[in-house]
Amino acid sequence: MTHLTDVISYLDELLEAPDFPDYGPNGLQVPGPEDVTIVATGVSAHLDLFTQAAEAGAQLVIAHHGLFWDFHPRSLSPTMKDRLRVLFDNDIALAGYHLPLDAHPEVGNNALICAALDSSGRSRSGSTADAASASSGAPRRASPSTS
Repeated sequence: MTHLTDVISYLDELLEAPDFPDYGPNGLQVPGPEDVTIVATGVSAHLDLFTQAAEAGAQLVIAHHGLFWDFHPRSLSPTMKDRLRVLFDNDIALAGYHLPLDAHPEVGNNALICAALDSSGRSRSGSTADAASASSGAPRRASPSTS
């Protein structure tokens, strides 16, 4: 079991999140349980992602596109209410990392796509499907804490 604060601190440091001016907040956006054993990932913080995370028993969702953006209204819409309800009712935390995840030279979206593809546009194993499946949003078990 890993503490949520340890996971968020690790990601903030790895992705250098505080150093990025962005269109919304990077890092923890919705608090959740103290401990994390299952993490779900997805591109955008949508209801379907949260529902699947809840069904999988996840305690943390990490999304590239989080819930909050500077260009969105500051009031909660019915859609946002539905998204937050799933997180709150299932005690799931949400972290979002936008530009820091785009830019990271080793684990960023662009770096992983480039590593998965060679100059012919195929993955190293020769199948374009392998490159896509390498970054699926399937829930994963968190590593035990080293502290």
